[in-house]
Amino acid sequence: MSENQSTVKQVVELPLEQFESFVEGQRRILGALQEIKAIKPVEYYTAYEFMNEVKIRRWKFNQLRESGKLKVIQRGHKLYVPSGEVQRYFRGEME
Repeated sequence: MSENQSTVKQVVELPLEQFESFVEGQRRILGALQEIKAIKPVEYYTAYEFMNEVKIRRWKFNQLRESGKLKVIQRGHKLYVPSGEVQRYFRGEME
């Protein structure tokens, strides 16, 4: 950027329902792109990404992990969850 140009930061407020609809639309677009192989599918989620994807919190995540219902890979201090675990969660295989 040159010296004469400046950036303007703007905040837009949306009702929660519209924001959630926007996020869901983005997920659907990404899913469609993955289906047509336009982008590489995710193989592993971080623990945080997994929790956001299935809408759970750390307490439930730890409960599933400790009971052996959720497959988790630990590399150092980081936890990774295979992407197939999202489908297993929604099919009710972790109840």
